[in-house]
Amino acid sequence: MEASIEVITKLKIDQTNEFIRALKGKKAMGSLEGYRIILQKFMEYFKQHTNELDIVILVDHYLQYLYSDLKREPNTINHIFFTINKYVRWATGFDICQTKRIELYRVPDDEPDYRSLDDLIKLFGVIEELQDKVITAILIFTGARIGEVLQLKWKNMLNVVLS
Repeated sequence: MEASIEVITKLKIDQTNEFIRALKGKKAMGSLEGYRIILQKFMEYFKQHTNELDIVILVDHYLQYLYSDLKREPNTINHIFFTINKYVRWATGFDICQTKRIELYRVPDDEPDYRSLDDLIKLFGVIEELQDKVITAILIFTGARIGEVLQLKWKNMLNVVLS
């Protein structure tokens, strides 16, 4: 508990800009802007809940608020958590994870949304370009991410087909 009180007193709203400046050159500008927005929203929440003396509990409540009230996706919440933890560690030398293990939010194991063969036929019927049909088929049937598919070369495809 003592470390958490120390963290709360060290965290200051105006330190976020300093934190962003410290990361310039190490992170892309888009990432820095994302960090700034995440920290700005967290600090607004932080200002409203300064009576909370345990930073771990405060962060956990904030993540619960994002998930329950704002309906954020688990991967987004994890990204926000790591950004806040990085900031707290930079501002105070305190690592939230060392005090109490905050369980990361997991994507629920919902039943996959399977489409019928008719749905696939309709989908491929509206796609005009052959290249777009190939990309769509790879995405659907392999589960690959779009960035991975867009990086593929024909020689990669031939290696898969021939092996």
